[in-house]
Amino acid sequence: MIPNRAIFDNAENDNEIIEIDILSEAQNNTYLIHLDGTKMYYDLKHIYWWPGMKHEISEFIMICLVCQ
Repeated sequence: MIPNRAIFDNAENDNEIIEIDILSEAQNNTYLIHLDGTKMYYDLKHIYWWPGMKHEISEFIMICLVCQ
């Protein structure tokens, strides 16, 4: 386990809202440029983790209008 990292286990529906908020905030952050999902994943995995995180980031990038 990495210290100081928030872990969401998807046990609650609220986690899904939090995950979307995290991805949206990362998208708006100039330090987390995401030409592809890999960089965004590596930047976020040091702070957050949840099951299926890498897949969710990939899906988020595919529908991101800024990245298109």
